[in-house]
Amino acid sequence: MEKFADLLIWGAGEMGKRILMHLGPENVVAFIDGNAQKIGKHFYGKPIISYETYKKKYKDYFMVVSPRESTNIEETLLKDSIVSFFKLCNCPPEFSEPFPRQILRQCVTSELEKEEKAVFIYGKSLYSVILNQWIKKVRGRYADIIVPHGINRVFFYLLQKNFPNMKFFTEEERIENIRKSDSKIYISDRWEIAHLQKKIGDSERIVNAFDLAEEKNKYFSPELFKLKNIHEGETCFIIGLGPSLKADDLSLLHQNHIISFSVNNIAKIFKETEWRPEYYVMTDKNAFLDPNLAHPEQRCKKNAFLSEEQEEFWKNNFSEKNIRFHWRYNLPDMEEELFSDNVAKVCGNGGTCIYMCLQIAVYMGFKNIYLLGIDLTDMSQGVKQSPTYKHFYQEEELISRLWLDLILKGYKSARKYADTHHIHIYNATRGGYLEIFDRVDFDSLFKNGIFVSND
Repeated sequence: MEKFADLLIWGAGEMGKRILMHLGPENVVAFIDGNAQKIGKHFYGKPIISYETYKKKYKDYFMVVSPRESTNIEETLLKDSIVSFFKLCNCPPEFSEPFPRQILRQCVTSELEKEEKAVFIYGKSLYSVILNQWIKKVRGRYADIIVPHGINRVFFYLLQKNFPNMKFFTEEERIENIRKSDSKIYISDRWEIAHLQKKIGDSERIVNAFDLAEEKNKYFSPELFKLKNIHEGETCFIIGLGPSLKADDLSLLHQNHIISFSVNNIAKIFKETEWRPEYYVMTDKNAFLDPNLAHPEQRCKKNAFLSEEQEEFWKNNFSEKNIRFHWRYNLPDMEEELFSDNVAKVCGNGGTCIYMCLQIAVYMGFKNIYLLGIDLTDMSQGVKQSPTYKHFYQEEELISRLWLDLILKGYKSARKYADTHHIHIYNATRGGYLEIFDRVDFDSLFKNGIFVSND
């Protein structure tokens, strides 16, 4: 990215690092962080300052709120009458990926090169500004940015002040002229599409620049496409890593030749049972860096489904059992998580690999899906900032309660999808706190060691 701004990033952590890499360090002044132990240090060459320092020295500078807990930070900023901020979760999911890729930019560039007429941008997110940088690179000049209805006047003024080379107009100022023209409008804020369509009455002129890479099938997996409905009407188990997981239960699945999915460190139980999952899912960036997980194809009988943005892994992968798929990084402010009906194109996040297992299982045609070893965490009394989540092999520290909120949001979307598509998802976990799916006693599924579906 070329120099186009002086921005600050709230959050000197993993997501802050990612947005720095996507923006380019030349566009970042400093990081803001609430951890007193980080203040005064540097993070990827940029100083870490306190929120108080930001208010004294940089209050009119735009910041990018990178943590997933952006809602709480937004409340703090607005309480202090600060509106000069963008939220990372309002950018396309590509901007949350571990490393910058050029796929989305290439899609935008390709569209621009085909278009001879004038173009406008409609939106007010950070992506609106980045998109304008791409337009300038192709066309030699910036496009006008139309800021959607109901804009805060101070926010609008600060946009003009911080990006003086770009021209911003309110919707009220320009929408009538756009409606009468035949120009293309590149919309940077997906949630504004329906409103803009109503305003101009011509959806053919709107380019959804937010989802463009997905719409162009740039993440399409032909290997996954071949697996559509190959298990039509069948039953499967999805195995989590909770402390309730027992090797004897897995041995029952093995003896009954029941198809299973599992995730991540499931191999830690292999020495206790002959059971092995037919299918395996791994998406976490750190998992791909773990030498103990270097060969996912060895942890399943048939296929391992792995996130495709881990480019270093795919450069050295030579196993036909490994199938890449694209998963959309979550937008925490959205009411529902995506439950995809076409995982060969895109998969919803849901905060856990189990959610992706559910989508893949449904895509493959399974109609009866049982969950086992998915204990979740008790949130009835609230959850501290860093709750402990137990696996069958160890305890791990979660980043925050938000992961649990996201997981629950995903499971609710899965239940909603299942209920409207004649799919049954049962929770056969021994105990735990997952109550979104109907409970079934695991032992009752077997008569004299033989599996008998509760249907």
